[in-house]
Amino acid sequence: MLRLFAALRRALRVDLFVAHFNHRWRQPDSDGDARWVQRLSSAFGLPCVVGAQCFPRPTSARRAVQSESEARTVRYRFLRWAAEYFRCSAIATAHTLNDQAETVLHHLLRGSGLSGIRGIPGDRPIDSGLRIVRPLLTFEREELVAFLDTLGQKFRTDPTNQEPARTRNAIRHELLPQLQRRYNPRLIAALGRLARQASEAELVVRRLARRVLRRARCSRTDGAVELELSRLRGRSRHLLRQVFVELWQVQDWPRRKMTFRHWNAAADVVQGRRVQTVCPDGVIVRRRRGRLLVERSHHARRAADGH
Repeated sequence: MLRLFAALRRALRVDLFVAHFNHRWRQPDSDGDARWVQRLSSAFGLPCVVGAQCFPRPTSARRAVQSESEARTVRYRFLRWAAEYFRCSAIATAHTLNDQAETVLHHLLRGSGLSGIRGIPGDRPIDSGLRIVRPLLTFEREELVAFLDTLGQKFRTDPTNQEPARTRNAIRHELLPQLQRRYNPRLIAALGRLARQASEAELVVRRLARRVLRRARCSRTDGAVELELSRLRGRSRHLLRQVFVELWQVQDWPRRKMTFRHWNAAADVVQGRRVQTVCPDGVIVRRRRGRLLVERSHHARRAADGH
């Protein structure tokens, strides 16, 4: 990605800055990667900033997932800081179409819904005036390697991406190649199309859900929302589930523990299949005199605020 942007920066009329985060998982190779990025940036006259934090190597598959999630959080926090430091309007990451296909397949295996099938967004806002863009998301890895070969450009690889014990690596090196050989040699492109179509479909559903929520809302506080049931009746279950997702987002309630079962149970209350349902983090959805009350307990809110 650095070579591509370096070649196009005048045509694109953009200022480029390079940021690299060193997790120090693979010493001394991790430090070597950082120095290599700095040298390449310097060769093209690009300012480069390197961040680092020492993460302990995960000792189990479960811990590996947690460690990767924590490392991702720290990495993107650093990238935000670097973007602010250089006064950038966008952060570009080098995810490819292969990464997209692997993500979609991984989410399918975990039982994700439409939101998960969207995969990696190509462009999304993260802060006021700052976006994450993924300009290589439509290119397969082989195409990019061929491009680097034509330039005679060497590149670095992460050997941990070869470890079969990690689910993502098993999908990349075992499952995807087998599916390509036996069923569809263009599977990576097909999964990429599926991700784009799912993203387009969910965008339509989210817009409709927001409109339904605005029209149904009677009252709102930090801890409770009251909705007019008549405005929700007759809506599809998929739309109702999305209405509740939007409600949680508007209220800034935690969604990490919410699963399909919880969203579906909330839709059950709207459709009269149950009187109430209890959701994680102290949220109760119940019917009351022709209205739907969605309320988070005072205790849960105080706990979230650190009291």
